[in-house]
Amino acid sequence: MKLLSTSCLFALVFFAPLPVSAQFGGLFRSSVDVENIGVREMTKKLAVQINAVEAAKQKGETPPEADFVVVDVRSPKEMSLSIIPGAITKKQFESNREKYEDRLVIPYCLSGVRSARFAQQLAKDGIETKNFKGSILKWVQEELPLVTLEGKPTKRV
Repeated sequence: MKLLSTSCLFALVFFAPLPVSAQFGGLFRSSVDVENIGVREMTKKLAVQINAVEAAKQKGETPPEADFVVVDVRSPKEMSLSIIPGAITKKQFESNREKYEDRLVIPYCLSGVRSARFAQQLAKDGIETKNFKGSILKWVQEELPLVTLEGKPTKRV
């Protein structure tokens, strides 16, 4: 068990800073590199947008559109439990893709593998994207809020 723990720690320390294609080598060998976005940068982007929306509402103005969109690429069953506040589902994104053409797309899943694949496809299609490193598990580890699809607070993942 100790060998496994040491190996996992080594893998996290060694591979975590690398772009997705470098982390998954053969899986994305012919793909373009996709940067990761960490939890600090993600929460900062969300906070800036929330503040801008609140300021606009107080002035009676139309809230500004975010220059990014957070997309949950998990299964419908997983999303029925919770999502990151402000995120949209993959289905919502795909059905209205043109609305998000000029925005940074930040996909996430449970741990970051499915979102990395989705980010790779978006990058191949010429869409600016960053994979949310650690995804919803990292979000929860940082004790950040989750909501249901109806917008109600939850702690379920």
